[in-house]
Amino acid sequence: MKNQAIILSIFLSGLFLAGCSYDEGPLPGDAEPLHVQDEAVLKGTKKHEVPFKSTFEMWSVDFYQNEGETFMHQELEGIGNATHMGKTKVWIPDELLYPDDTWLNWTATADVILTAANGDELWFSYASSFIYVLPVDVVGVGPVTGGTGRFEGATGTMTYTGHWPDETGKVTFTGTIQY
Repeated sequence: MKNQAIILSIFLSGLFLAGCSYDEGPLPGDAEPLHVQDEAVLKGTKKHEVPFKSTFEMWSVDFYQNEGETFMHQELEGIGNATHMGKTKVWIPDELLYPDDTWLNWTATADVILTAANGDELWFSYASSFIYVLPVDVVGVGPVTGGTGRFEGATGTMTYTGHWPDETGKVTFTGTIQY
């Protein structure tokens, strides 16, 4: 009976000790916890160049000249669809210069803000020149200058093409973006 008690004590002590462990943390070669892996992946994500295309129905919201300025201001709004953004709103505050007295030859510079349905913005600017005779056709090119949300730090190049038969028009933006 004494031998059985000793064997039972050794067996129970073995079970108890097997249930206890001492952890010094991960050993070299052990996988990082998932939340640490996810952060590392996000920080190490490289920007990839992707094509961009959008089409918008546009209208003029405001057109004015401030006293003493030699250029006009124009604010444009529109709605449409854009790759990587889905249904999108666009806002374009233009500065329009007319270099001669005919009021026909214009140049424009603008900062464009595209806003996706979730609120993420993509920004770019462009410069263009055009003859102000209806219908007005405008082509401009400029850099992608950043954005918010998933477009934070975005870069690339965008081409603006607009056709304006009157106060409303169609505009497309095509190019490449890295984000």
